[in-house]
Amino acid sequence: MRKGQLQLEAIICFAVFLAILGIFLNSINQMSEEAGKASSAMEARAEAEQCCMIADSVYSNGLLGIYRTGTKCNSKGNIIESKEKRCTAIAREIRLAQAGNESFLEVELNAHYR
Repeated sequence: MRKGQLQLEAIICFAVFLAILGIFLNSINQMSEEAGKASSAMEARAEAEQCCMIADSVYSNGLLGIYRTGTKCNSKGNIIESKEKRCTAIAREIRLAQAGNESFLEVELNAHYR
């Protein structure tokens, strides 16, 4: 009787160990997934900010021409977006064109800066 009880307790302890191990591995997997999402969001924000910074620099320095940004951004008026992250530029009208992996931007200048 005693040997059977010990075997039952060992089986229960092993089952609990496997359950705890499963919970631990699941939590590690979820943390890895969340870290990937956070990294992607930070990268998108940095790309949007980079495009805004270039547009603002072009606008405030009165430069004319088309400038390569090196990142994929979209624009609507003065709002620049990259993978669902946005920033607002001081220039009123920004046009972005895609060519492969690169973006080219053209900023409409204010008469004050010409």
